[in-house]
Amino acid sequence: MRQASDSHGVIHDVAVLLRRFDYSETSLVTTWFTEHYGKIRLIAKGARRRNSAFLGQIDPFQTCEIGWVPSRNSELHTLTESSAIRTFQPLRADYDRLLAGTYCAELIELSCALEDPSSVAFHLLLQAWEYLETHQATLRLLQRFEKALAVAHGFAGSDDPQERASRALLQHLERTPASRDAAFSICRKAPP
Repeated sequence: MRQASDSHGVIHDVAVLLRRFDYSETSLVTTWFTEHYGKIRLIAKGARRRNSAFLGQIDPFQTCEIGWVPSRNSELHTLTESSAIRTFQPLRADYDRLLAGTYCAELIELSCALEDPSSVAFHLLLQAWEYLETHQATLRLLQRFEKALAVAHGFAGSDDPQERASRALLQHLERTPASRDAAFSICRKAPP
């Protein structure tokens, strides 16, 4: 991981939340995808308290400016701050968009290694979510996202057919994203 960016050892970057789960009565373990540091895991101490500064700041489908202190002996770092920059509200309000957006995020989580920067993949995810803000979820969007991610990771060439690129990407994952079948099923029913 790169050096800390301020005098207190706190690193700052723009990020999207990929996953969160309860760690204790008051804390969460979160997985973020950052623009410059890649996928990172952070513990948000006290985030589940009613008066937490993290309230509303650790939610899916929003970009945030986050700060964290790197751990010296594990891959679980400490989240110190989170401030929402942009919320992708239409994705939360429509089930089909929610499912497509979730699939894109899950694909990022499964295809990117911890602390391996990929600003291309970060921007691909934001582009997909921006598209879903104003358009319905389509099969074409999901297929293009898979191909673009396969190319970004080097699993396929830009001139490879979409089907081959998607297959190459999915073969490199430890498992197929749980949301894939549902997202593709919904999008097949949607008008082109």
